[in-house]
Amino acid sequence: MAKRLSIVNGPSKWDIILALFDTTEDLDPSRVRQNGRLVILEIADEEGKNWKGEIHIDAVKKNQDFGFQDSDWKLEGHYVFPRLSPLGEKFIVWRPFIALFNTQTRKGWLEPVKES
Repeated sequence: MAKRLSIVNGPSKWDIILALFDTTEDLDPSRVRQNGRLVILEIADEEGKNWKGEIHIDAVKKNQDFGFQDSDWKLEGHYVFPRLSPLGEKFIVWRPFIALFNTQTRKGWLEPVKES
């Protein structure tokens, strides 16, 4: 099982809506089109240190499991995972995730998904 990270300050419901439906419209074909907005959230690691992360949200589903509230959502997408190359150069890798998130408390968890 992958390491589950705590979301301590996540996006608002409006930020999630914009991430899904507000894509960058660019009429210049020489530029790469963005598929949605980045969403910033704050994650707490195992040592209690908070850091900001960036995610792309690909899907949102209402969490209807027993005992959950109307503001609980299941999210799927990709998060930024900074890496260093063998030469010490920084580069970014996008990794898939699943998350359970409450838009009222702005708390939840994010779990990386193993790529097949």
